[in-house]
Amino acid sequence: MKKQADFQYRYHAYDFDMIWFTIQTQKLSDFGIQFKVTPYTNMIAIPSSPTKPQIGFTLKKGEWDKIKDKGIQ
Repeated sequence: MKKQADFQYRYHAYDFDMIWFTIQTQKLSDFGIQFKVTPYTNMIAIPSSPTKPQIGFTLKKGEWDKIKDKGIQ
């Protein structure tokens, strides 16, 4: 589609990693977009369906690789 529409894009490098996931919850009535900003991380929660918010948070660059290397335990 990008080729057919002849879209132009620019790649931006950032000094952080952004992690996105969804979780199953109870009904999300009255759940709006939520933000949390701290000196260590930023978080956003977006209601993407009636029972599954999409969550995103930032980590220092390379921190996600360290977490994955430790494993789920």
